[in-house]
Amino acid sequence: MSRVPGQHKGALPTVRAFQSAVVRWTSKSDLPPLPPEEIDAKMRQSLLREWKNDREVQDLEKLGYALGVGKIILADSDIVEDMNGQYYCARRDPLKQFKFRVTGGYEKSLNLWKLSRKQRATINRTFRSGRDVILVAYQASGDFPATLAHELGHYINHTLWGLSRVEAKLPGECFPVTQNMRRVARFDEAHLLKNRDEFYAETWSRFLCGGGSRTLLRYLQRPLGRLRTRHPEKARLIERHRIKAIREKRNWLNTRGVVNDEQPGIADCG
Repeated sequence: MSRVPGQHKGALPTVRAFQSAVVRWTSKSDLPPLPPEEIDAKMRQSLLREWKNDREVQDLEKLGYALGVGKIILADSDIVEDMNGQYYCARRDPLKQFKFRVTGGYEKSLNLWKLSRKQRATINRTFRSGRDVILVAYQASGDFPATLAHELGHYINHTLWGLSRVEAKLPGECFPVTQNMRRVARFDEAHLLKNRDEFYAETWSRFLCGGGSRTLLRYLQRPLGRLRTRHPEKARLIERHRIKAIREKRNWLNTRGVVNDEQPGIADCG
């Protein structure tokens, strides 16, 4: 079964890690999970080809680097419970320094990934330059675009200040989602409603993949306003990416005679 584009079921500087679960659009019968022990070298090469040959993934990766992400790496993960991606924010901030010391630092978090020596060196160089890192697990196969888009959502939240400065600086647990957010989101996984950081990261994911209901995307009006003020060129890149994603999604559906129940508009966020 082919994948519908954009469909969802994401001394070193102090680094803050954000583990993310993204919604899988396929059922487990269609796409069984890949236990880490079964991902051998041959399978890794196959999944790497899938990553490189997926135009939606490559467009998102290109967008990420254009927005300023330091490095995006596909790697093997020991993380459980469908935690298929992780975002590391390398920006120095006293509040984040305290939080990260409490959680054990970035080394403890990176140990959840089966990183090669070369990948470790690349990540360390990226951290030293003060740039952010995104890791996507091989286990996200079949859902690479949604996973990467979700992690880019965290990057937008924190490094591009899509969140307010207070929300970006304090731990996410300080800002729970509202009942109206829960009602509008209709996300399948509870993790995505754990706090506003996760809520907005997943909403950005829907936005970047050309999906999301108009009601949900209204929550991006204020973050988009912040981006247009602070990073106007990057805001234009994000909005142009959505326009392209919507067109490609509609073309894909039209060629197969499928009616899209979301029918996202190009300018839904105003």
